[in-house]
Amino acid sequence: MLPANPTVYDSYAREIDVIAAIIDFNTVGFTKAGVGIPIGCIPAGAVLAQVKWQIITPFNAATTNVITVGSNATVDNILSASDVTEGSVGAGLSSTGLPLFFANDTPINALYAFTGAAPTAGRFAVVIPYCKPERIF
Repeated sequence: MLPANPTVYDSYAREIDVIAAIIDFNTVGFTKAGVGIPIGCIPAGAVLAQVKWQIITPFNAATTNVITVGSNATVDNILSASDVTEGSVGAGLSSTGLPLFFANDTPINALYAFTGAAPTAGRFAVVIPYCKPERIF
């Protein structure tokens, strides 16, 4: 319980939860347009401030590879098409649309879109840490 008038010196333990997933290129539903696959649910009142991603194995579709993550209709408000370099091994942090506050329990999906010949390889990891503030003023 927070004191009525916390000072800058007051310190409170915050619980950080995460949504974490490792997804292969051939995971059923990963390429379902506009939907993708569910990877978790952010609870009501949570704040998302950072997203970490990693390409473990490069995606090798013939023309384009695009991975997005989100809770919106286009599945891209958490990781957008320009955030991830799908064709090479690497990792990064994204701040697309962040910080993001969730007023309701919100499902999070991951989506993979490609053009040209279908991929034969690709593995993607995403970690989405979030916390619920003690107070909302």
